[in-house]
Amino acid sequence: MASFAVALIILPNDAIDYGTAGVAIIISKLTKIQLSMLIGIPDYEAKSNREEGDGRPDIVLYPLNPGDPAYIFEIKTRRKYNEMDDGIQEAFGQIREKKYEEGILDDGYAGVISYGVCFCKKSCVVGLYQR
Repeated sequence: MASFAVALIILPNDAIDYGTAGVAIIISKLTKIQLSMLIGIPDYEAKSNREEGDGRPDIVLYPLNPGDPAYIFEIKTRRKYNEMDDGIQEAFGQIREKKYEEGILDDGYAGVISYGVCFCKKSCVVGLYQR
């Protein structure tokens, strides 16, 4: 499941025009495109910007069976390739500081797996968050 979701989240980057949009608009477009691609994954429900913990993660896949893990995707963008690792670390920091995982666990799900995702132009880096 995790590798399937990560593979899907990388695809839509080609559809984004970085030259004419601000970072907030890019994130909005990415989230909408990725969310639409994640809808229909068997046994999961994809939601965007739903309140969890002390904030709103970009995308969460909620299992229909609470015994299965939920998946968090926190998305960042950078204008330079050499800043992509910083974007991943920023995503990890937001997951930790906003307590996204705790919010999902408090809802009664058995577990949660979180990813930081950073885009730069047509490249993408995905990192697995470690508590």
